Amino acid sequence: MATGFSFRRMLLATLGIGCVAPVSAHVSEVVYVTATRLPDRETDRERVPASTTVITREEIERRGAGTLQDLLALEAGVVVYDQVGNDVQKTFDLRGFTGGDSLAVFVDGARVNDPRNNLTSLESIPMEAVERIEITRGSAAATAGGGAEAGIIHIHTRRGLEPGGLLSVAAGTYGSTRLVGEWADSSGPLDFFLSGALDATDGFRENTDGDQKRFAASAGLDVGESRLLRMTLLYSDLEYGNPGALREDEYATDPSASTFNLLDFTEALRSSATLNFVGPLAGRLSLAADLAYRNEQAETLTTGRGAASFGGFFLDADTATWGSTVQITHATRGTGDRNELVVGLEGLAGENRSTGFFTPPSSPGSVDRSNPASRNSTNRTTTAFYVQDTFQPSERWSLTAGCRYDRDHFRYDENVPDAANDDARTFSEVSLKAGATWRANDRLDVHVAYGEAFLPPTVEQLFAFPLFFSNPDLDPEDSRSVELGLGGEAFGARFEVAAFQIDTEDEIVFDPSAGTFGMNVNAGRTRRRGFELSGRGSAGSVGWFVNASVADATLREGPDRGNTVPLVPTYRASYGVDAPVGAGFVLHMNGLFVGEQVLDSDPENAEERLSAYFVLNARVSWSRGARGVRLFVEARNALDQGYATRGIFAADLSTPFPWETAVFLTPAPGRRWLAGAEWRF
Repeated sequence: MATGFSFRRMLLATLGIGCVAPVSAHVSEVVYVTATRLPDRETDRERVPASTTVITREEIERRGAGTLQDLLALEAGVVVYDQVGNDVQKTFDLRGFTGGDSLAVFVDGARVNDPRNNLTSLESIPMEAVERIEITRGSAAATAGGGAEAGIIHIHTRRGLEPGGLLSVAAGTYGSTRLVGEWADSSGPLDFFLSGALDATDGFRENTDGDQKRFAASAGLDVGESRLLRMTLLYSDLEYGNPGALREDEYATDPSASTFNLLDFTEALRSSATLNFVGPLAGRLSLAADLAYRNEQAETLTTGRGAASFGGFFLDADTATWGSTVQITHATRGTGDRNELVVGLEGLAGENRSTGFFTPPSSPGSVDRSNPASRNSTNRTTTAFYVQDTFQPSERWSLTAGCRYDRDHFRYDENVPDAANDDARTFSEVSLKAGATWRANDRLDVHVAYGEAFLPPTVEQLFAFPLFFSNPDLDPEDSRSVELGLGGEAFGARFEVAAFQIDTEDEIVFDPSAGTFGMNVNAGRTRRRGFELSGRGSAGSVGWFVNASVADATLREGPDRGNTVPLVPTYRASYGVDAPVGAGFVLHMNGLFVGEQVLDSDPENAEERLSAYFVLNARVSWSRGARGVRLFVEARNALDQGYATRGIFAADLSTPFPWETAVFLTPAPGRRWLAGAEWRF
């Protein structure tokens, strides 16, 4: 399945980048992370028993990524692919999980996962408003609740503590334009930050045109004695075509085409408001609390290869979610030891109302809103209680243990086609965590960790399609992870190594032999294990990073036992460099290698694997200081590699019945340029 990848070209690019960053002097840096459900007290990353990556605002600006998926794709252990086909709405996951529903994602402490299916639209989060991102890997339901089998992502937004503004305009290949504005200021105890951005493109293939508008506003009020009250507002308006995948022969002929999905699209309005408080109470007690509301209104049209025979399907959905968490911390410090006890309560209530319409084969883009094919609502309520204790018997040792109880209630109400399909289920889980860190010396630290997680079935898996694949008797997936990590400084850089194993039971899979037309069952056990390496360093004004991971994800039950889980690349590696090249110019380059993958829907591992690929990005900027005008030009996929991020083995509905099966590939864009100017004031 050739996609234009060349190991020779990768080697040349590697040598070209590697020679820029020589070994530097000793580097010492203290990095703080979120160690509990809500950010409260700052915790040194070396005291947290987990593999954790922190991406700062400075790194975000240097890389110039347009979405969080593109930014995070360079990190260790990541799985990213494009199922929709427009290079924007990408699926993101970690450590051999591939559905995009195995992560708990928080923005300023508020959960942003969809309550219906635990998915997250990372592209809707304004990049301009992000101050820092923390990735914590491993099963973590004891901290975050359900849907944290692969880990947690904490996103912290910017404040207006440094007054100033920015205006930026850029244009490039495929009619792409980007406009950005920012403004930050403070007055006494009050600070605020505003940002807005527009991204628009004509698309790198048919039906990939579209645009997205993203806005953010935040205000912080220092109420005295280290107490902070803060409000954050986020808004996104996305409209993009969804061209889907191409047959392998179509891809070879013209990867820029969209043979059948010329009408498919997504229009989504997403908004959220979060109110946070953090600060000390009486004595040794401190409080962290939030109250959050999130709303999404989305319309999608799906036609595809079978539209001439079956028409299409139009879905109009509205989701509203309220959530709140209250966390109290009691911290003590004795002679040579410290103890931090955290207790918290969390509640979430989400409702989704969906109306679906079949569109006719003669005009698959036409929607008759007076004749719905489905109309239903889903309610999910989550209540949770958690406790965590961290004990430091000495400056070198830290011991952590935690427990969380979650109760999830799902209710499904259907008006069309059959009210008899109404149903409800309740799930309860107790999740545990434990870990230890040891600071061997000033340059070496070690951690071991155990964590548990669970993922409740979605309403589609439970109720929404009773004759096709739903199964109201499904149980949640359960996973357990163990990890051994090592971090330290050597050769003038900070390196981190982690080895992990995650065992999942009751994994939900589709069994075509069950029920009338097949159904979802708790039939799968899987094991994901691997090795991750990260390194960051600098040599004077030159900075560099390198990440690598090896993942072995296997099925452990059924006729496909021992086979590789689809869409999990065994090998991934990324690296980059930031180097001043004189006269105010700075060069940033990064490369990403992704190894072969088993095709989606090929648990038998019978088909040829999706080919490996390598992508090199480069960005050159010029400025005369922190303020004033900055010019930049960047090349994405600078080597113009032809590759696909996702492949699937499936029925071709455009062929006569019984349908042929074929390999379908989702093309990625070739070389593209973007040039622009920004004014910082």
